[in-house]
Amino acid sequence: MLLRLSIVFCLTATLIHSSPNENSICPDPSWHCPGATTCCLDPSGNWGCCPFPAATCCSDGIHCCPFQTTCSGSMCVYSSNKSFAALEKVPALKSNATENNA
Repeated sequence: MLLRLSIVFCLTATLIHSSPNENSICPDPSWHCPGATTCCLDPSGNWGCCPFPAATCCSDGIHCCPFQTTCSGSMCVYSSNKSFAALEKVPALKSNATENNA
C-alpha cells in the first residue's frame, strides 16, 4: 500500500525540465534551475533543483529520482524492482527578470 501511495504522489508531482544548455524555469517564474535538472517543491513550499532531467519529485519534498523510476521512501525503484538511494535536491536559483530586460 505504501509503495502504491508513493507512486501516486510521484506521478502527480510537478515536473519541469529543459535541455542541458537552458535553465529550467520553475512553475513560479521567479525561480529556475540549471539545465538538465528538474524543479521540485521542497517541504517548505520552496523550489529546489533535482540533478536529473525530467525527474520524479518524491512526495517527501526532499528526494528525487531519475526519469522512469518511482520513489519509495528515500529510495528510487525501477520497474524491475531494483532500487538505489534517491538524491536530495539543492535550492533553486532566484530569477531576475529585470536583469534579462535591461
